[in-house]
Amino acid sequence: MQVGSASDANVILPPGTPAPKTDADKKLLDTAKQFEGVFVQQLVQEMLKGARGDDEAQGGEAAYQDMADQTMTDSLVNSGAFGLAGTLYAYMKRSGA
Repeated sequence: MQVGSASDANVILPPGTPAPKTDADKKLLDTAKQFEGVFVQQLVQEMLKGARGDDEAQGGEAAYQDMADQTMTDSLVNSGAFGLAGTLYAYMKRSGA
């Protein structure tokens, strides 16, 4: 799964959590964002699978559905609206990860 780096997204950090300044903190936030991307992708795929019905798409239709799923996932993750990456980053920062 390819998502943008933390520097080009609106990651919302919990109150009291400073923005990453060191390279290690930026890498930690990128890792949290990648995890959020995988998680959101699974949610989107299952949600849309249910909305599309039981028929399995094939060929070009399957490729198109995969691209649509990926676009929706990227939009959700890069908007910062989901909020999981910031929360994970804050937790890992506090726990010394």
